[in-house]
Amino acid sequence: MQILRMIGEFLERCFDKEIKKIEAMDTPPTIPEALVTLARQYEDPPSWYVWAANGPKEFDCSGFVVYLLRAFRLLNADYNAQMLRDKYPVITGPRPGALVMYGTDRATHVMICINDVECIGAQGGGSATTDADKAMPLDARVKTMPIKYRSDILGYYWPFG
Repeated sequence: MQILRMIGEFLERCFDKEIKKIEAMDTPPTIPEALVTLARQYEDPPSWYVWAANGPKEFDCSGFVVYLLRAFRLLNADYNAQMLRDKYPVITGPRPGALVMYGTDRATHVMICINDVECIGAQGGGSATTDADKAMPLDARVKTMPIKYRSDILGYYWPFG
């Protein structure tokens, strides 16, 4: 229950309207559900994709995931997509809060599963996307996508114990 209280206090400071929605629920959200709820707050107004950025208004893919995991005290250092892949255990399929990794031999992109068909993350840019002015015309930002928007899925990883 202490972790739920910490999550609630963090979310209350950042997202008062969302807390009211969560409080209206019959049962409190799990930590993975709360992580997804928090992630969705970065879609509108948009947080832009910027190479090597780690928040709070601009992110690259791993910077966004690490920022959220740190908010829940699940990480205490910076990680890139491959480091996150190496850190967490593989699970059999997508579920809310799981990390989905993309790449060929190594993870080069990471997003967070919303459910079994959608994910959210900072995407749409690349190493040339060095500021928000370059991201805007590319629509490079935190957004929801189908998990299979890329065909190079390496697997799903569970960051919750």
